[in-house]
Amino acid sequence: MEEYVWISKYTEHILFEKHVFPILRRISSEFKVKISIEGPQDDSSDVYVNAVYEAVKRRVSGMMIVGWGDSQVIPAIKEASKQDIPVLTVERDIPQSKRLAFIGTDWYRLGQAMANSLVNMIQGPGKILIIGCSGLDDFEKGVRGVNFRMQSSPELQVLGPENIALDESGENTERLVTQYLTMYPDLAGIACFNSSSALATARAMESIVNIKTVKVVCVDADISHLNVLRKGIVDVIFAQKRAYATYLAFKLLHSYNHGSEITAYKTGKINIPGNIDTGYSLITKDNIDCFLQSFDGEEVLQRHHLSQKLLFFSRMLDNIREIALIADLKGRIVYATASTFLQLKYEANELLSLNLYDIFDFKESEYRTILNCAENEVCHNLILKAKRKDGIAFPVQLGISPLIAENESRGLLIIALDVGDLVKSEKQAKESEQKFRMLFDNAAFMIIVFYRDGTIVECNRKTAEALGYEPYELAGRNIEAVVCLSHGRQTGCLLEEVFLKGHFSDSNAHAIKKDAGKISARITVSCSSANEDQQEKAICVIESSGIQQ
Repeated sequence: MEEYVWISKYTEHILFEKHVFPILRRISSEFKVKISIEGPQDDSSDVYVNAVYEAVKRRVSGMMIVGWGDSQVIPAIKEASKQDIPVLTVERDIPQSKRLAFIGTDWYRLGQAMANSLVNMIQGPGKILIIGCSGLDDFEKGVRGVNFRMQSSPELQVLGPENIALDESGENTERLVTQYLTMYPDLAGIACFNSSSALATARAMESIVNIKTVKVVCVDADISHLNVLRKGIVDVIFAQKRAYATYLAFKLLHSYNHGSEITAYKTGKINIPGNIDTGYSLITKDNIDCFLQSFDGEEVLQRHHLSQKLLFFSRMLDNIREIALIADLKGRIVYATASTFLQLKYEANELLSLNLYDIFDFKESEYRTILNCAENEVCHNLILKAKRKDGIAFPVQLGISPLIAENESRGLLIIALDVGDLVKSEKQAKESEQKFRMLFDNAAFMIIVFYRDGTIVECNRKTAEALGYEPYELAGRNIEAVVCLSHGRQTGCLLEEVFLKGHFSDSNAHAIKKDAGKISARITVSCSSANEDQQEKAICVIESSGIQQ
């Protein structure tokens, strides 16, 4: 029997008991696989990391790992990758590891949403407190999201974040919130980042008379959180879709090993479309009853069974750069990707309502076989010619699979790969990559690549040498740890300007060394197109004057 493993710290936490473990048990029954739950009941890093290594030794079929900020787990995940064991991170990411993708809430977007909610409720000047952080990567991204949103609301001042270690009793958090409520009469809002901080905040507010002028938003939605929402102490809950993320992560791992109808049952990394933001459920007093109806884990599975498949399908198509389209049971095209329009030279809606034989050179017997794919619920592959709008034809490898929803065939998914000059194209691509790598690594100036939220992806050899780092040490840090702008400007200005305008420069900036020394430099930043994970990247070039401070 195949074994998949879910690994985390605090494995007896009520949020896992309520939202994750019921889904794992349901998965085990539905897919006839073994699902192991491993990791410490506390914050023991040794037990947590050893659980990964033990799973590698057992040659499990896949791992779902909740990230807790431990650097020791990164080599363990890399070892799993070497052994071709697929690893996905869920709920909390481990971006520096070799995991295939992260499935869970994008905390940068969540932080922006929490801040936006507070701004809309407060409608005026005051202060906002960020509390319940513990230095984890996702919380840090959430804080950056809050600060980015608050740049456009200067009438509100952000306090914190208060980085409190996991405080299950909430006593330390309650004491701290009480101090803030007493010290700052103009405190207008509180953003609670972890589960216990919301309940501690509620207790602190209940102990102070006439304090409900303070607006409170929080994450997680256990029964206790819903109770304080009903009382009106908490105003908005942003509930992570833990059950959803766990189920979707397993589906991707299972498809990695067995393929799926979406990929014509090809196995491997093609089944992992990249990071997937599972978003959040926004809960208020007005919709709390609707939320409670879908609170049970089994109900979550039933309600999301079809939407999970459609989400995976849409993400899969978004990442495919070949011809990809959907046809109904009669062969009429009902959906096509932007890449399809581009390659076949059609305008946006011209393909819709055409028939498959209008763009593919089918023989009559081949066409009948294609339409029978849906009826017989089988996949089919063949090589034929695709026809562009201008009449030019080129050979493609066609993969056809049925789209099945609620045990009924609904249509066909067609993916066509141009095989006209495949060998030459692969060779050219490889040569281009080698040339780029050579230029990148041997450039005489510093080059840093980072994401929209400021997270550094990679840097060249010159950057590491000049700043005193090992090359791998900069990956995962924020760009503000390396770049200091002139005239007291915040690094957030760089992020906002480069991703809005596509370009940024500062002739009097500084590069920050590992030992905190500064090197006078000119920086130029350009924004690139979205990468395979649909995240925008920027490339920062730092030209040093050699003057150290």
